Amino acid sequence: MPAALRDLKLLPTEYVYYYDQPERAFENVKRAGRTRGQAIDELTRVLFEALSDPAADRVAFYRSYLWTRSAGYMEIESGGESRRPAFTPQLSGYDKIALSVVRAIHFDAHAIIPLSVVNRGTLPDLEDEDVVEVPCVVNANGAPPIHVGRVPDRIRPLLLQVKEYERLTVRASLARSLDAARTALAANPLVRSRAAAERLIDDLQPLW
Repeated sequence: MPAALRDLKLLPTEYVYYYDQPERAFENVKRAGRTRGQAIDELTRVLFEALSDPAADRVAFYRSYLWTRSAGYMEIESGGESRRPAFTPQLSGYDKIALSVVRAIHFDAHAIIPLSVVNRGTLPDLEDEDVVEVPCVVNANGAPPIHVGRVPDRIRPLLLQVKEYERLTVRASLARSLDAARTALAANPLVRSRAAAERLIDDLQPLW
């Protein structure tokens, strides 16, 4: 792994694991006998049962829930213990990101925060109207993105394929077309064929 990272000259997000080693992730989930979604569903059920007690320390229960959820991140898919740091209330959560953005705008702080914004040339490989998650300089003028430039050739095909899948998914949703939904899902690099996409869409119905 260190050698691969030195060769790549990037620090990829953990989600790349699913595209890089899909068979391994799939076999680990099968071996575990449950998915991440099922694990979260059970954690959430326990949380709401605890919160229903009027005498419960709700903040303590919620923090325990967040810690357990964070500690088990990608544990099932990787087939081992999660290496993600335990939940830290001061640093974790989308709520903290949202508050950081509000604070940076209010105080004109020029804080660098990764956000999802309209591309508009930030990544020249993608269309201007695509949404991209990139570092932004957040200040009183809003959240203008930092120009990233062209992505390395090694990762460009995956980036383009995933973004095209996202575009097709949006179009299928707006059109409410099952055929368009099958086409969109078939474009996902984790879906190996149109036939597999059709079976998945059939299992997900009704979509609307």
